[in-house]
Amino acid sequence: MPRAFLPMKKIKGAAVIAAFFISVGSFASDKSTEKTETYKDLIDKAYNLSVQQDRPQALSILVAASKRESRRSSPPKELLAAIEEVANIFYSDKTQQLHELALSLKQNDPAGALAKLNEATRIEPDNFTVLLETQELLMAVGDCSGALKLGERMLEMNPYSDAARLHSAQAAVCIGKFDLYLTYSNSGGGDLKGPLSIYWQMANVERLFKKAEFDAALEKTAIIEKQNSGYPEPSYWRWRIENEQKTKSEKSGQKYLSACRKLTPRQFRDLGTDPNLCRRVAEVENWLKKSHNP
Repeated sequence: MPRAFLPMKKIKGAAVIAAFFISVGSFASDKSTEKTETYKDLIDKAYNLSVQQDRPQALSILVAASKRESRRSSPPKELLAAIEEVANIFYSDKTQQLHELALSLKQNDPAGALAKLNEATRIEPDNFTVLLETQELLMAVGDCSGALKLGERMLEMNPYSDAARLHSAQAAVCIGKFDLYLTYSNSGGGDLKGPLSIYWQMANVERLFKKAEFDAALEKTAIIEKQNSGYPEPSYWRWRIENEQKTKSEKSGQKYLSACRKLTPRQFRDLGTDPNLCRRVAEVENWLKKSHNP
């Protein structure tokens, strides 16, 4: 039987159509694979990127997965734990050594500690353990605007960082951006039961004081004092409030100084989430001297 030949135009047309359907099928297959990729698969992918020291890309994958999962419910704990781990892991011994050295300098030489952290960030610019300490120390040396700017960058990388949100709120209060404090507080911060609650409450006391809402500030101060009697900062703000209200504030000032003197290096480290922890001793001492020698 003689072969039947299709005209060349028809052959080319058939080839184009076939290629189109193959391409569509391949695209559909890729989309299907993408849809079936679970958040656990994405955690594995992020860990592989982290091993390659590609922290920004690893965090991007995990944060996107968390946002996707949160459309249905809260992000799975495994995802949030993975974000925390990838954000804070040290990739080099040198970075970790510089961080530890900064912690040892933090209490008595905040500027020196900040210099060590800046050195560490040149090695690992996206290490959240280093960046969180940097935020605290920027506030400690009076650069609250710098701390706020750094916090904005950190929360872009990891919007689930409670500590970065807290420090950003503290920095906002420091420079008088009270509405921004409330924004941070209402967007997942300000938890009155979590481990950072005492610092959120203390930032709120400072906010209320600066707004001249002294009675409300005093009420919040009393609550914090009951929660942690060894925490010096409530006594400092009680002293400030009593000064403004023209009541006897000498006792509160002395209590603040006493609590700071009793603070051990371990306690300072534990309470170091407050960037102003015992950094106003000279202010109170000078006031007490003047009140005794008018």
